Amino acid sequence: MDYLLLEGTTIGRESKPFKTETEIENDLVEVFQQKEKINLIYTSGQNIDRIVSVYRACIRTNKIFVVDVYVATILKELSEFAKIPYPSKEFENLKVMFPYFTSRRLKNEGHEQILYQFKNYKITKEEISNQADKIVMTVRPSMQKDLENINEIDCGNLIYSMWEGYLQKSDTKKFLDYLTNRNFIIHKIHTSGHADIETLKQMVEAIKPKNIVPIHTFSGSEYDKIFTTPIVEMNDGETKEI
Repeated sequence: MDYLLLEGTTIGRESKPFKTETEIENDLVEVFQQKEKINLIYTSGQNIDRIVSVYRACIRTNKIFVVDVYVATILKELSEFAKIPYPSKEFENLKVMFPYFTSRRLKNEGHEQILYQFKNYKITKEEISNQADKIVMTVRPSMQKDLENINEIDCGNLIYSMWEGYLQKSDTKKFLDYLTNRNFIIHKIHTSGHADIETLKQMVEAIKPKNIVPIHTFSGSEYDKIFTTPIVEMNDGETKEI
């Protein structure tokens, strides 16, 4: 291989191994085992590894995993390519909630079929309220209106499972303030989706490229301190003929 394009998100940061998804799952189990509390998960619906870890933690703690119709659609589409949980008879403890704003938008844009395909796996706000201590549910700021209409969930757990930088966004801060006012306890359980430095070293050693091109990093000048392979730094828009 002449050139390896090597992302370096973690280069230049404090170097430490990241938690594995198995460790994340164990941390989730520890929180879910707390009695008489609903558990809300604030994570990316496109972080499939994390969604699967949450599902596995639900299985271990006998919880009902509730995803909104957006996450449900992603899981269903990807289930054609990988063995992952998705709303179906095969995964009985996986239910679908239909948030107000998402559902209204889908209907207004003529995508009612996306809603109807999950009708057999629907869970209502009342059903969530009646068994809140058994519920683990994905949430995001646009679902605050829905949470306002669910009783018996005060003093629950919110698991924040994304990059901490997003905590500075105004909608995120407002959402977390709302849950804090409802006496939720906020737990930060997350691991990066980017490779740590030791993993990057292992990859370079395995591939043995002739050159490395730094990408997705603010610390391209740091690569030559980490790798013995020649480093070729390139600017945005620059081209190289091979």
